[in-house]
Amino acid sequence: MFNRMYRATVGMKSLRRFIKKFLRKRYSSVNNNHPNLDLYIIYRFLMGLYEDFEAKRKIFDTICIQTYVGCNYNCPFCPANKPKLNLYGGALQGAKMEMGLYKFIVGQLSELKFRGRISLAAMNEPLMDERIVELVSLIRKKCPLSFIFIQTNGSLLNKDLAIELVKAGIDEIYVNDYTKNSVILDRLLGILSDRKDERHFTFEKRSFKEKLSNRAGNIQLYDCLRESIKLPCVKPFRQMFITYNGQTILCCQDWQFTQIMGDSSKERLLDIWFNGNYRRIRQDLKDSNRANNSLCAKCDFSGLW
Repeated sequence: MFNRMYRATVGMKSLRRFIKKFLRKRYSSVNNNHPNLDLYIIYRFLMGLYEDFEAKRKIFDTICIQTYVGCNYNCPFCPANKPKLNLYGGALQGAKMEMGLYKFIVGQLSELKFRGRISLAAMNEPLMDERIVELVSLIRKKCPLSFIFIQTNGSLLNKDLAIELVKAGIDEIYVNDYTKNSVILDRLLGILSDRKDERHFTFEKRSFKEKLSNRAGNIQLYDCLRESIKLPCVKPFRQMFITYNGQTILCCQDWQFTQIMGDSSKERLLDIWFNGNYRRIRQDLKDSNRANNSLCAKCDFSGLW
């Protein structure tokens, strides 16, 4: 359902930006254990979608693959480039996913005839990986029905790279510009203003003053939770996250790789997705119980998308 909605609105740039901003501002984080009425109604609807999740063996509709470790920005609300946090399981910036592992993962998605979203942005700046065009091209060849997505700060994006990514088969590059005077957006809009390829790009002006989630306690910009929030979360029902070394982690909030769900370098994706670790956590989250694992217990993300 989520990715059908995503595809349906990909050409409606202003609407999608409005929806993202609205959700981010109103529902990015929750600061108490008593959600208001609209949140309650949304949660009841979402959890209803997953009542028969195990019985129907529903798979993820989004998979995020971290091909490169690190980022060239140091945003205050993001754990990236905060050395004291022991990020990425201790990996240094510049570590890369081996091509053999990447092809193994994409090959499985091809076997599944995967139609969902494949994101090559996972706790990193994806354009720092000089193989990015090759990586996109491989997905397009192996998974022609998938939606290939990259989210970037845009600082490394130039005209040649933009054209190459479009030719390789990218569906959308979502550019978040955090510069004070919209330097990134002005530059990129100038590059793409006379090209049909502009439909593959979504541009959004962002601010360091936005109130975002606490990244499951991995960023000290916001106060840590004194007790876990009694709310569900849809992420483990929809999304699979694979790190540069093949570890499958619970979600994008797990910057320290503390909740390892499996190892995609040794196990099949579906075997991991339906294993006991996932089943236990999904049941807890359906029951609005975030206290049973250390990551969810510290997380103030609303869990709506």
